Amino acid sequence: MTRNHGGILLAALGLGAALLGGCVQYPARPGQMVTNPTTARQSARRVLHDAAGSPDGQVRAHALESLALTEGSAAGPLLLAALDDPAVAVRFVAAMGIGDVAYAPARPRLRQMADDAGIDKNVLCGVIYALHRLGDDTLAPHLGRLLYDASPEVRANAALAMGKFGSEAAVQPLNSRLIVERNRGVKLQIAESLALLGDQKSYGMLMNFSHIGEPHERMVALAALGRSGGLRAQTRGVLLWAIDETQPPPLRLVAGGALGQLGDRRAYWVIVGAIEDPKGFSQQSYDKPVTLSEEQKQQTMSLAALALGHQGEPAAVDVLVDLLGHANATIAVSAARSILMLLPEATAATAATQTPEVPAAPVEATPSPVRPAGDEALAPAMRTAPMRE
Repeated sequence: MTRNHGGILLAALGLGAALLGGCVQYPARPGQMVTNPTTARQSARRVLHDAAGSPDGQVRAHALESLALTEGSAAGPLLLAALDDPAVAVRFVAAMGIGDVAYAPARPRLRQMADDAGIDKNVLCGVIYALHRLGDDTLAPHLGRLLYDASPEVRANAALAMGKFGSEAAVQPLNSRLIVERNRGVKLQIAESLALLGDQKSYGMLMNFSHIGEPHERMVALAALGRSGGLRAQTRGVLLWAIDETQPPPLRLVAGGALGQLGDRRAYWVIVGAIEDPKGFSQQSYDKPVTLSEEQKQQTMSLAALALGHQGEPAAVDVLVDLLGHANATIAVSAARSILMLLPEATAATAATQTPEVPAAPVEATPSPVRPAGDEALAPAMRTAPMRE
């Protein structure tokens, strides 16, 4: 594939393609992937497995969540070992991941944790969810009590777990809590959980948050609209508005990823532009020269890498593979996660016989763990669990 460098897409809705600094245009659709898919998968898996052993707890959590998403039950042994991690967020992500992949060998350890009177309540939410997925609902009623815990984090994580149960029986207790809840973050999580359970009224709340919430709340709400997948016409309209260049850069990227989850790829080149020229991408939103800190640049690239994974365009691997060796561990993990989402095992094996091999970028064994704010908008399990060592 031929890629265009040095410019950013100005037309946020995909109706035009003029770039900053000239009239170079992106093609209407990305071309064929040129990176060898098997090599890309191997490099991406190596990045995630290395990051799962990072000294930074947030990087470990992000890597484990990504492995559960992309490797399924094959990630089970790593998730089981992570139940004993010193960081609360890692244990929480590990328990939720075990539930997502239904890794049965973890059941005895989960029961031990559930019986521990000193277990962190955030982790307990994940343990209850995992046991439910493994056919043990003895502790499921306890989630309803955790919805009324004094800690907003615990209440939000209880709501998150209840939404993932997939049972209509959770709708009534979530709605009851929503009536009396005063913490905006918890209300937002309850609204997402209700949307996942098919409660149509919750979409109005998510759309309101996406318009008038604080920046982080807007990001979370936009991502939730993409994940829940309901009211597609109205949701698509909100997301198309949010990728417009008049909106703040992080919101545009989160909305672009959410659009991809709805099967709408109009944000593809917007997202690619953010990776290729983070400063130019940000300058669009402010209509004046901007100075990005290194952390802001890294946030933009990480969010863009995550968003590309939802686009369903294998050609995005050619962009992402260059990020696997990035010194920032969060960017590398985000790119690896998206590559594995875009190249499921069977797809990679088939495509390997059809494309020439292009070596992937080298992987740093010890990347510098710098975690930019905002990345959690696309990773719900990491949004509410506190990071404590």
